[in-house]
Amino acid sequence: MKIKAYNLSALVKILYFAGLTAVLPLSGATFNYSTGPLTVNQGFNSDIINIFAPADVTFTGTLRNATQINSFGGSSLFSGTLQSGTIMNIQGGFVTATGTIQNNVIINQTAGSLNLSTVQNNATFNIAGGEISFNQTVGNTAAINISGGTVILNQDDVFSASTNVTISGGTLDTQGYNVNLDSLTLTGNAVLDLGNNPDVLVNVGTMSGSGQLTIVNFVTTNQVIFDPTTSNINVGQQVYYGTTPAIVDGNTIIIGTPIIPETGTWIGMSLLTGFLLYRERKYFFAKLRSDA
Repeated sequence: MKIKAYNLSALVKILYFAGLTAVLPLSGATFNYSTGPLTVNQGFNSDIINIFAPADVTFTGTLRNATQINSFGGSSLFSGTLQSGTIMNIQGGFVTATGTIQNNVIINQTAGSLNLSTVQNNATFNIAGGEISFNQTVGNTAAINISGGTVILNQDDVFSASTNVTISGGTLDTQGYNVNLDSLTLTGNAVLDLGNNPDVLVNVGTMSGSGQLTIVNFVTTNQVIFDPTTSNINVGQQVYYGTTPAIVDGNTIIIGTPIIPETGTWIGMSLLTGFLLYRERKYFFAKLRSDA
């Protein structure tokens, strides 16, 4: 029986209501999912998978030959292997990939939530919105382009030392985990969140570009290091701890000026200073009278 792509969504619904899993041996077709809970055991080969709310779909098969995943809504789980060249376009919904994502994957995200496990070499991430969570190590020579949204790290050294990160917006949230990059390019205004961990160390490697980086949730001011010999940014004008400009101390980017005490601190200091001056003045005149 030959099944046309535009009939597939209806067939999936029939299988779902019949209490069956979808096993459809097609290649180069378009698959639309908008129902669930549903388990899809088949493999895909150069196919297009469209996921719409309120889908609740689990894919256990292998995705081959640059299969494309388009998530517009709903919930989807990929537990099988996503082979080299897989393309994921996340425009909404909740997507989780627990299976291995092989080489040369391309991920474009503008909204929604994406949770990733193992990602092998040469991955490209274009993050413009939503949240993406890295739960395991990303392989060599990854390119991370962040223009919006939040990139969440869930372990130390998620990125290999050869990873290049370009930030023009959004937030890189370390959650207090250590980070080691090959380079960081600032092309806009972005945020680096240190997760309130006094022991976290972020090595951004070579820093370049004309953008601005604001460091937040820092405990001490020596938690970010870089390579000053290969970097070409003006740290004092482009890197801030909160609202305070940073300066360079060796290979460490530290806070530039002392943090201004809160109003209550200033009042306490003023009262103490006034008391000390009064005491010294009283002692001075008492001594003058005794000498006379």
